[in-house]
Amino acid sequence: MLFPEMDVPAAAAGVSASAWAALRPRGADAMCRTSRMVVQRKGAEALSIVACTLLPYEARFDLGATLEDASRAVTLDHPHCARFCVFGASSCMSAR
Repeated sequence: MLFPEMDVPAAAAGVSASAWAALRPRGADAMCRTSRMVVQRKGAEALSIVACTLLPYEARFDLGATLEDASRAVTLDHPHCARFCVFGASSCMSAR
């Protein structure tokens, strides 16, 4: 699976709760709702669990080192969430 190169645009907004509610059917496909990714960053001694393949270096999407820590909810408030997942209607999950 190929992912787009995501840069940080100057004026991209996150996804508000009302916008997400309007697009709720797409929410079932959001990987960050039900899946996690385990990464070991270069130079790090410990593994980390992150919510999104597009945001492995964003500290607020690092959910800790245990599955219990990582079971908390994730908010789609990063510009990449808006552009790729919500308004872009893309999904990291494999086709069903």
